[in-house]
Amino acid sequence: MTSTTEFFLGLQKVYQDKAAKDKDEFKSILREVLAQRRVAEESLSSEEIDTFCKQSTSLEVTALKPLSEELKHGADVSEL
Repeated sequence: MTSTTEFFLGLQKVYQDKAAKDKDEFKSILREVLAQRRVAEESLSSEEIDTFCKQSTSLEVTALKPLSEELKHGADVSEL
């Protein structure tokens, strides 16, 4: 399989355009969430949003039970 500089640059542009579109969508959702919580949009800088978007591929979601539920089932909290 061979590639040319033009093909690579075209593909790179496709990914950059998609990333820009995704970031715009994220900013729109973020504005809604901030408005619902009555938090000023200015509380987050554009640089912070850019950094979050760039590093979002390494995020992990961890689902935990509420502490009250853990305590109901006799969890050992002596180590806390």
